[in-house]
Amino acid sequence: MRMFYSPKELEGAVVVNLAGEYLGTFGGLKITSAAHSSEDAVEIRVVRHRLVRYGEPDVEGIRAEIEARFSGTLRRKPADQVVREVLGLPRDVQLSKEHYVETAKRLGIVLPSRDSTSYVEETWRFYPVSKVACICGPLSMPWGQLTMIVVREKEPTVRPLPPADASAFRGGRPFPEIAKPVVDVANCELLGLAVGIVIGSGSVGLRIERPAVMRRYINIDRLKADLAGTEFGPVVESLWRALGGEVDVSDMGKVETIVRSNARGRAANDLLRLIQETYIDVRTIVEGSVRDVPWPRVLSIGDVVILL
Repeated sequence: MRMFYSPKELEGAVVVNLAGEYLGTFGGLKITSAAHSSEDAVEIRVVRHRLVRYGEPDVEGIRAEIEARFSGTLRRKPADQVVREVLGLPRDVQLSKEHYVETAKRLGIVLPSRDSTSYVEETWRFYPVSKVACICGPLSMPWGQLTMIVVREKEPTVRPLPPADASAFRGGRPFPEIAKPVVDVANCELLGLAVGIVIGSGSVGLRIERPAVMRRYINIDRLKADLAGTEFGPVVESLWRALGGEVDVSDMGKVETIVRSNARGRAANDLLRLIQETYIDVRTIVEGSVRDVPWPRVLSIGDVVILL
């Protein structure tokens, strides 16, 4: 169990309350001067991300509309030339989206647009550190690393059981939609994923699986052995000398840089595609495990299962 975390170590941490309800993600620290204790002087910022849909000018569409406007003249004018003439811009000025939009407006062209989406970060709430019940993780989950912060914002008055719908209990699985993360607040530990109900002699328990930790990597040793003597041999040799026998998939950018510096055009593309399709291997770093806890330890079941 770790005692302290830096803001960088908490980036992306999920924040929940004692009812197991999702509140948001960690968004940094705020230091206040009007506080009676150090635990109240530092607050954690909890943020949420809202999906926003909006329309933005379609530059390619604007270019097509401008060129269509001049397609019937004796000499066709490319869109770039029209923009420079309409706005009086010299040839060495880099054209931007705003230049095309302004030109379309002056020519009376209805601006074509395309729908886009983005997530906007919004502050949800601030919690003093004195409200933090525990911080636990990171733990490797099937979707990536997970760190959780539990705050004393809301405590359940009862310990709820899963839904009574019989179909939800088929195979002993109370959570049919998704296995929920389990946080042991008493020991500040992220245990794994709740996957089912188990029974013993007159008692009920909760089964928790700790996912295996997997590593996806590019097997350069195997790549080198298979492609020795081919046109790709010298390129792979350079790759092996720079990165060694294997490299994490997350470092694919380094692989691409080396390949493209030693091969050109189609040859580089073919080798990179071959690596992606054939030479990415998976290795188990930590074996998965299973543990059962008595049901009376379950404080709440929300987006997350909270144990006492």
